[in-house]
Amino acid sequence: MWSQNYHLSIKTGFSHSTQAANISPVAHIRPIEKSIQSVFINIQYTFPIKKNELNVGLQLIEKGYRTEYDINENNLFEHTDYQNSLSYIELPINYLWVRKKINFITGVIFSYMYDCNYRIKQTGINYGNPNIIFATNFSDTYNIKNVRYNDLDFGVNMGFSKVIYENIELELTAQKHFIRIDKLRQRDLIYNTSLLLGIRYYFL
Repeated sequence: MWSQNYHLSIKTGFSHSTQAANISPVAHIRPIEKSIQSVFINIQYTFPIKKNELNVGLQLIEKGYRTEYDINENNLFEHTDYQNSLSYIELPINYLWVRKKINFITGVIFSYMYDCNYRIKQTGINYGNPNIIFATNFSDTYNIKNVRYNDLDFGVNMGFSKVIYENIELELTAQKHFIRIDKLRQRDLIYNTSLLLGIRYYFL
């Protein structure tokens, strides 16, 4: 395991974040087109423990969900799409079981929502007589952090890593959180679930 000789590392990659209706990680997972994909960054310090590792990190990631729907009735057609973008700073604490081929990761993760944006875009067409069509467009962004959301979240982190070249590793991890983040207790935003794929570089 190359990282036994290193201490500080940095990881970046892509995350896929969605919402689950209850604690189960496979309940009511939103499809890809209604989830949030973003770039994340993670800085980590490693404490060797015999042949294994204890890792403490700092991570920036975007979570939330997005959706769209149409209304088509009488002489009105309206298309609406909106997105809840939730920005988190996280403290992952992981234990890494070092093995010859693949290393296993397990731990906990503490999250704080430092920003959020509710983005909405609407396009409407109102059909009058055959010669008159009224079209409307509306878009805006709102910050509703203090109105709707709990700032803190807590979950577990599991995954694996593999050395691909000297001090470079490929990591795949999954996060499952257990705090219901929506103060209004609606079904739009419930429990955070994320899948992260990244490349980690260990500094000398």
